Amino acid sequence: MRAAVAQGLSLTGAATIMGTPTYMAPEQAHPGMADIDERTDVWAAGATLFALLSGRTVHEGTRAARSC
Repeated sequence: MRAAVAQGLSLTGAATIMGTPTYMAPEQAHPGMADIDERTDVWAAGATLFALLSGRTVHEGTRAARSC
C-alpha cells in the first residue's frame, strides 16, 4: 500500500461514496452536489459528538432514502 501511495495512485475512484451514512455530510451522500472539503470533516465530528452526548444519531429513519 505504501508503494501505491508513494507513486501517487489512488485507492478509491472519483465520485465513490465512502463512509458511514449516519455520519456523512449531505454533500458526501450526493456526489457532484458540492465540493467535498474540510467542512465534511467538521460535520462528521459534530455528528459523532452529538451521538455521544445524546445517545442517538443525527438522522434516524427506518429505511434508506433514495439519492435521486
